[in-house]
Amino acid sequence: MTATATEKDFAPIQSDYEFFVAHATEAEADLAIYQDWLREIQPGPGPVRILDFGCGPGTFTEQFLDRAGWRSGEVELALVEPVDDYRRAAQERLQGRSASPVRAWSQLPNDLAEPFDLVLSNHAFYYVPALREELTRIVRTLKPGGSFLAAIAGKENVLIQIWMQAFAWLGRPIPYHTAEDFEDALLAFSFPFCRKDVRYTLAFPDSDVNRWKILHFLLGEHLEQIPRSTALGFLEPYAVDHRIEMNAKHFQYRVRRSQGTP
Repeated sequence: MTATATEKDFAPIQSDYEFFVAHATEAEADLAIYQDWLREIQPGPGPVRILDFGCGPGTFTEQFLDRAGWRSGEVELALVEPVDDYRRAAQERLQGRSASPVRAWSQLPNDLAEPFDLVLSNHAFYYVPALREELTRIVRTLKPGGSFLAAIAGKENVLIQIWMQAFAWLGRPIPYHTAEDFEDALLAFSFPFCRKDVRYTLAFPDSDVNRWKILHFLLGEHLEQIPRSTALGFLEPYAVDHRIEMNAKHFQYRVRRSQGTP
């Protein structure tokens, strides 16, 4: 079981996250599947109102908009990102992509005046406190018929399995959410949804330094509580010809707000 509330300090692991992004095909795989979803979404007249929940520095948001083919005059953007540096970077990066000033918050406001056509959350819900409450708030920010697109990995994902190994060694529950928690919340609130598999690879030259970068990205401050040799061994099953090669799978969800959603 994962914890019911969680948080992760991304400031100390930013360079490790960037190492992951540089050596994984995850972003490209996610963009391709999101593009499939977008073919099914028909926004109404006027600018498409989009919220990116957990946008990071905005690089993925920018790629998402490029793939969607929406020009700046066709989109109104809002962002939620708790990391101050990331939020400022995203707001600056994306300002030219929005028909109106990009609104950016550290958390989702309670007093939104207008609903969204589309909410995107790409691999953010692992670390969202009070997952069920936040998920409900997001769905309620949608227009009737609006869509929420989210990516999150479950327990069969090889990186999540490293979480499982690490926290089992520490003798404590995983302090982050997984796709199982996310899907349980959708079912609990009877939100209609569809799910697709997303497959990608993570591959990089094998060295203790590189292994530690991935482990630090995954485990943050918890990594220092595990003996170095034990932690490095979590990646040994994926060592092939002086490289680490991991084939991973996660899920994307499309959640729709029906006319009857309160």
